[in-house]
Amino acid sequence: MTKIKQLHSRNVALIAGTLLVLVIGFAAITSADERGERGERKERDNRGPGNGMLSIAAKLNIFAPDLKVRIDNENDVRVQGATVVATSTSGFTATTISPPLTFIVQTDATTRFNIKGVGNGTIANVAIGDTVNFRGVALSGTTTSTWTVKATHVEGKTRHQKLLKPFATTTMHVKATTTAQMQIDALTRVIERLQAMIDQMKIRFGL
Repeated sequence: MTKIKQLHSRNVALIAGTLLVLVIGFAAITSADERGERGERKERDNRGPGNGMLSIAAKLNIFAPDLKVRIDNENDVRVQGATVVATSTSGFTATTISPPLTFIVQTDATTRFNIKGVGNGTIANVAIGDTVNFRGVALSGTTTSTWTVKATHVEGKTRHQKLLKPFATTTMHVKATTTAQMQIDALTRVIERLQAMIDQMKIRFGL
């Protein structure tokens, strides 16, 4: 009877030990899985903004009473209220005061111009001192320096006064002037002939 009790106690101890080993192993596997999930989560988090994977156009989003500058991660540029400081046949340079940014704006035959007081225009309608809005794609730039932009749309916000045309001398006016002069010349010649006839008559009749 004693031997049966001892055998039973050993079996119970063996089963308890086995269960303990299984519990410890399961806990270790669960902990390892949690560590793996945390590692993957951190790796995914590192793929977000600020890890050097963004495009050249670092984010800009500036709103002031007379100025709006927006540059997103896709290099899309939208500027309102810049001042033109230089022009050329292929574009213009515009600046903003606060913050101090410079935009070298490239234009070509595909760029659409909308000029105040003119409507559809060209680069020839953009002058130094004009206030302009434009949008396009950033080719290069930093948040605190000069941006090069390929413009798709340019809007001129400055209305230029139209120069008055000088008085045009019409063909009719020229003809009228010429006709009057011819009439004066003809009358002068008639008067001269009459004066000559009078002089001859005075000599002939002794007057």
